[in-house]
Amino acid sequence: MPEKERKSPQETQKHDAALLQMIVDEVDAARDTLELVSQLQRELPLRRFDDVRRALGPEGLLHFRGQKYPVGWFENAVPSVLFPIEDVRALVERMANVVRLIPDHVGASPDTAYGLERAQKRMWFQPPNGLPPGVLSSGPTPAGISRINQGAAENDYSRREDK
Repeated sequence: MPEKERKSPQETQKHDAALLQMIVDEVDAARDTLELVSQLQRELPLRRFDDVRRALGPEGLLHFRGQKYPVGWFENAVPSVLFPIEDVRALVERMANVVRLIPDHVGASPDTAYGLERAQKRMWFQPPNGLPPGVLSSGPTPAGISRINQGAAENDYSRREDK
């Protein structure tokens, strides 16, 4: 059996960077964490919320999940025990925890391409081309199951009347 070729350190770094990018593209929480960290890391250490304001610049807008939020929104969304943040490792850890605290639907408007992409990733299946997300079929659904899409055809179970 032939021995595997060893990659050069440069090839390994390229491969690892590409792998990390694929993970960030696919995992919403990783992308959200990267988005927050990249905006805040230049002002490290962050000892109080004023440092966050300074990191966000004169606009004072935080980019999160494809939307722009005033810094006050972020201040209300994060616990005060967040500070101090001394280094990049602590910033990544804390921002990952912040992302876990904020529900998936916040900032991910289905009216935007970004929000729609996030919603589709959370689905267990991708509908065939041409069908709206959430419509499994045009036939009846099993008892006790309601359709995801309100515009989908109703079944006899959804019209059940108690006698």
